[in-house]
Formats: sequence, structure tokens, C-alpha cells
Amino acid sequence: MRTALTAILIGATFLAAPLDGARAQAPAVDVAAEMAAAERQSMRGDFIGAEAAYSRIIDASIDHVGALVGRGNTRAFQKKYAAAQADFRAALARQPDHLGALVGLGHAHAWAGQYTEAAAQFERALTRAPENVDAQRGAAFTELWRGNAAGAAARFERLLAQAPDDAGAKDGLGQARARLAASAPRYEASLWFGRTELPGGISETGLRFAELAVWPDEQMRLFARYDDGLSRDNAALARSDRSAALKSIGGYLRWRERYGTLLEFGTRNYPDGVDQRIYRIEHSFYLERGYELKLGGWRGPRSDDRAEWLAHVGGAIPLADNWRFEPIFFYSRNGLPGGTEWRLLMATNYDFRNGWEVGAGMAGGRAHAEGIDRDVREGFVRASYQLLPWLRLQLLTRRESVKGGDAITVLSLGTSFNWR
Repeated sequence: MRTALTAILIGATFLAAPLDGARAQAPAVDVAAEMAAAERQSMRGDFIGAEAAYSRIIDASIDHVGALVGRGNTRAFQKKYAAAQADFRAALARQPDHLGALVGLGHAHAWAGQYTEAAAQFERALTRAPENVDAQRGAAFTELWRGNAAGAAARFERLLAQAPDDAGAKDGLGQARARLAASAPRYEASLWFGRTELPGGISETGLRFAELAVWPDEQMRLFARYDDGLSRDNAALARSDRSAALKSIGGYLRWRERYGTLLEFGTRNYPDGVDQRIYRIEHSFYLERGYELKLGGWRGPRSDDRAEWLAHVGGAIPLADNWRFEPIFFYSRNGLPGGTEWRLLMATNYDFRNGWEVGAGMAGGRAHAEGIDRDVREGFVRASYQLLPWLRLQLLTRRESVKGGDAITVLSLGTSFNWR
């Protein structure tokens, strides 16, 4: 959509003129020549050059609304969304009903993923000019991107009734209808099997994790899980040859575009007859430009009056569109006197965009118990491959060691099936 709108938005820029009373142009700046140069550069995709030309005009005449709108558009095309929004707001401060500034500000918010703000600006534009094609198209795409395919389809249909040859509206309507056709609940089943090498020559092989999930819509995921990792990776439990698997249900909801919340409740039964309940919550903040902040943890009260808990804070830093750096800090207590542990994990994930994804991480920390302090080290490597549209294969290997103690090594293979 951005490419298709480039010429439209650029063309709207030059309808604007400086307000009466604007500052006199500096003698060295030929405003008409700079505007013409900016138009030529924008039309051939040289947005850096066009931005520079608009900036020279603004330096000479800060109240030139046309230059502010033009620079806002060129910055938006370069993904400088905050700077673009500042230019459009500066133009609106000088001319509150400027249609090009309202539509441009809507696009700058929409392309930044700020759909609530984008919708508000497009509605302002439509209040002023209900038949404006650019505002109608922008509002329709905003609905589509925020997950309201039905609302988007209705807007695109109204626009095409007015402008039957609008290519952007045709493309958007096709996307909206495709999403509606695919909006039936989606299901996923995941299974992980693995082998754990424990101290003392003990090894455990078998099912580690299973999950059945359903997406009632694009923003919600519900799941039921069986997690037997503790039984496999704890030497005492492995020796007992009995399971202490966690059985849980939960869900994740993406809401108000910028937030996501996960809730999970489960139970665990230990071989010695102790029962435990697990309450987990995690909240994500989805920030601009792909950044993410995550807070969460779980609490596990037990029938023997102990209460274990873990808390974590972390996030994601985009290094590129397909590459993320993910630092996370963990702190936990096991309910025994002095039983605490902290770890700092540094992880990364890279998507090759050909079906392959790889990730790796290293963690270091310290475990404390009554009279014992030990350094803890952990590292992992994971890989996954989308073999078929409905089938993904996964591999994970992990090694954890305690200074002055033994280590455990885990090799896991997983698979995920998707269907509607």
C-alpha cells in the first residue's frame, strides 16, 4: 500500500501553500525551485534528497505548511515515523484542518502500528471531507491491519462504489476477504520428545511436553498443556521413576494493539504425595519499531506449606527485521530457608525467511541455599524448519552446570501441526 500511495500523498503536498504572514524567505533559497526539486526527487523515490529540499524551505520559512507536509511524507516513507508525525502536527498547528496533514499523520501512525491514533486522524479527515479517497482508503487499511477484516471489507466496498478503479481499494478488499475466509478457528498440536543425561550416569528418555491450542480469532490463543520436563531433568525424580508432570490450561490475549497478557493455571503431583498449584501471569508491552517489554512470573503454593515462585523481566530488541536480541532476568525462591536463585539470560533469534529459524542463548547466575552458594551456567541452541505449510520440525539442545557440581544435558526434538 505504501508504494501505491506515494504519488498520491506527494501530489497532495503541493496543493498547500505557506500561511499568510510566514517568515520572509532567505535570499539563498528559491522556494519554488526547491519545491519542484523535492517533487521530482519524491516521484523517483529519492526520499532522502526530497527531505533535504523540504528542510531547506522550512529553515527559511518555518510556517510553510506545504513543506512540512511534504517532509512528513518523505520521512514516513523512510520509516522515520516519529519525525514524520512531528512534521504533520507542526503543519496542523498552523492549519488545523489541512487535509493532507491529517491524512499523512494517519498513515504515519498506521505504518508505525499505532492503529488507534491512525483511525482518529483518518476520521478527522473524513469529517472534513467525507468523499476523500485517500482518507477512506487509509481508514480501511487501518481496520485491516488492526485485525478487523469485516470492518475493512465494508469500508473498501464503499470506496469502490465511489471509485471503482482504485487499485489500492481492490487490493485491500482482496486481503480483507482472504482474512475473512481464513478466520475459522485455527488449531495447533505440539509434541516434544527428548533425552536427558543426569549426574551419576542416569538418563531419561520420553515425552517432555505436549500442547493443544486453538485460536478462536487472530488476537486470542487458548491452550491445554502437559509438561514433564521437571521429571526428566531432576535426578531425584528420575530415580523415583514417577512423573511430576504439570498439567495446565491457559490463554493469551492481544489487546489494544500494544498489550498482550498470558494467564495459566495448573497442578502438579509429586511422588511423595505433595500437591502443588501453579498460577502464572505474563504481560507484554509491544512498543514502536519492534521493541518489546515483558514482565511475568508464577507462584506455586504446595500442600506441605511451602510456596515456590519465580519472577522475570525482559524484552526484545530488534537488530533487523528478522533478527532479535532478547535479554531476560530471572529471580526465584523455592520456599526453603535461604533458597534463592537468580539468572541473567542473553538470547538471540534469527529468521532466515526460507523456513529456517535459529536461536541461541547463554545464562549465568547464582544459586543459594542454607550454607551453599554456587554459580550456575546454562547455554542452549535451537533450530526449527517449516517443512510443510502445516508442519514445523524443531530441535533444542541445552546444557546446565553448577560450579563445583555436576551438569545436565538435554536434547529434544519437537514437531507442531497446524490445521483449520
